[in-house]
Amino acid sequence: MVEIMMITKELEDSEELLKILHTQQVIPGRKYQVISCADVMSSMTLQQEEQPAILTFYIADKIYVVQVED
Repeated sequence: MVEIMMITKELEDSEELLKILHTQQVIPGRKYQVISCADVMSSMTLQQEEQPAILTFYIADKIYVVQVED
């Protein structure tokens, strides 16, 4: 499980992207289980309760997380 600590300024500069991240609840303080990483799709899937969030590796690379206990 990971906790989102910070979204980089590079992502924060895009209003459209921030709206998408907020819709998916990808915001600092939220905890997610990493469900899968798909190299062929260059994406990863995070799960929080019933709501999945799919992020490209490019975007995920710009979100700081820490590993936490369940």
